Amino acid sequence: MNALAASTSPAALDRVFAALADASRLRLAVLLLDGELCVCDLVNLMKLPQPTISRQLRLLRDAGLLTVRQAGTWHYYRWANPADSPRVELVRKLVESLAEQDEGLRLDRAKRAGYSLACPPNGEKC
Repeated sequence: MNALAASTSPAALDRVFAALADASRLRLAVLLLDGELCVCDLVNLMKLPQPTISRQLRLLRDAGLLTVRQAGTWHYYRWANPADSPRVELVRKLVESLAEQDEGLRLDRAKRAGYSLACPPNGEKC
């Protein structure tokens, strides 16, 4: 069970909204709406250094919004399962709504839709 599902405390909600208050983390959340991506794919899409992307992903994961799957040396991030917590689904819908309303987020999502994955899902090579 993820951190968002495990706690109903105000501190847990503070972590969620603090995580989404950063523009880079919000962009990451939007890019992951359409499925999992490897860190290197997120680096390519956002044009930010890998350590920056990894740090931002960790904060989103710590807030209970994302999960990670490891395949070899590669890490694939995706939204946490909404079946584990109705709050995850609610926050995801909020992010989807923001992505529809904000031009920059809409462009990110469109860029992701036309992007060819650098990493295969089995983690063979990036």
